[in-house]
Formats: sequence, structure tokens, C-alpha cells
Amino acid sequence: DRGTVGLGEANPLSGFTEETIDSIVAVVRSTVQKALLGNSWADRTRVVRMIDPAMVMTRGMVATALLDLQARTAGVSVVDLLGGPDGEELPRFGLLWPVGAQTPAEDLADI
Repeated sequence: DRGTVGLGEANPLSGFTEETIDSIVAVVRSTVQKALLGNSWADRTRVVRMIDPAMVMTRGMVATALLDLQARTAGVSVVDLLGGPDGEELPRFGLLWPVGAQTPAEDLADI
């Protein structure tokens, strides 16, 4: 209603999933759009369960986008929405691509 958007990401890399960009867009335009029109987006579980369980990338992307939307609407970060940081910092690798997209030697060299 206010133009707020939630961001989610899917990386349909062949070898990891049979999903494609086209199949993800088709599900968002059909199943997800229908699930959200006139309904509350806050029930993430209901929306995600409407997506075929085999579409793991799509389900993760939609769940993340709805979680991000909920946090933005509340004016907090996703971390805070989920209860705040646990005090442990995760290591930073700077990976912006999936491991396995190259040969194992190339992946190791990039880390």
C-alpha cells in the first residue's frame, strides 16, 4: 500500500537446481501474485507453502523477500526482526558467486 518492497534473490544455477529464471518468474507471476493480491503478505509460511516444494530457490527467494518487506515495514533490520544478533560475528569471505560455479581449484583460489 505504501510502495514498500522486500528484496529476495534466487540463483538458478544449473547443476544445483532445475529451476530457471523463466520458471521462477512464472511462479512469481502466477502463484505468488495470486497469493498476495487482496491478502496479507505477513503470513510468509502460507505464501511459501503455495510454491512447489521442488522449487527450493524460488521458495527461498519469496520467503526472504517477504521477511525483508516485514522488516522494512516495521522500520527495523531483518536481524532485529528475528531477535537481534547473537553476539557472534560470521567470517567474511567476500563470495559473491556460488561455490561450485567453477572448477574446485578455481573456487579455492578465489577464496
